[in-house]
Amino acid sequence: MVLERVDGDSVVEKFGSKINSSFFDAANALGTLKQKGLIDLVPQFPGPTTILFTEEGKEALSLAKKKSKQELDKLDDSILLLISRGFNDQKTIGEKLNMRGSDVALHLYRLVAQDFASAAFRSGRERLRMELVMTDKGYKRIGYFPLGTDEERKQSEAEVASLISAPDSSPRPGAAAPSHAAAATPQAPPVPLTLDARARMRAKAEYYAANSAKYVIVILVIAALAFIAAAYFLYFGK
Repeated sequence: MVLERVDGDSVVEKFGSKINSSFFDAANALGTLKQKGLIDLVPQFPGPTTILFTEEGKEALSLAKKKSKQELDKLDDSILLLISRGFNDQKTIGEKLNMRGSDVALHLYRLVAQDFASAAFRSGRERLRMELVMTDKGYKRIGYFPLGTDEERKQSEAEVASLISAPDSSPRPGAAAPSHAAAATPQAPPVPLTLDARARMRAKAEYYAANSAKYVIVILVIAALAFIAAAYFLYFGK
């Protein structure tokens, strides 16, 4: 998808506008293509850096366009199912299918080229990513409720039906049901807590002991710093 936007006038400094991204995200994407040997970057100081196709890059784009004209297969349908369920970037789809990234890219290019899915570049916090969404044509191919096998569809429909039919007052799963007997029994008003003289003295002693420890630590630190400073001046003052 990035290679497709490279033309004879492409330069690194203005390439971000072609993929709807910042200069830095575009430069990172081009750097990745450079590492893969698909493009070459030719600096023209003091002018801009020109983007040129390599032979390998031309072959990769030619292969993608050739495969984009083929009919969809079961793997394409599986990818459409994943996109419809919210897995909308190439990396996640590849992980779900346990599939090589270059092969996933070819299938995604075919789906977008035949308008079964739509793709748009987004600049994220970590990297430039391509987000995929379903089209009307894509949903018409796999069905409006792409829930997988018949068993999964029946289970999902049962779960949705149970959630819709459940009353709002029903307890959540794992929560204890409210006890009507306990609710009907009036509770006694809270009694204010009082401390006797011995308890008050003990609480004060614990409070002062806890705070005095902090002051002792501060005093020791200050004394240590003063000792170090005095030793420094006595030694180097001579």
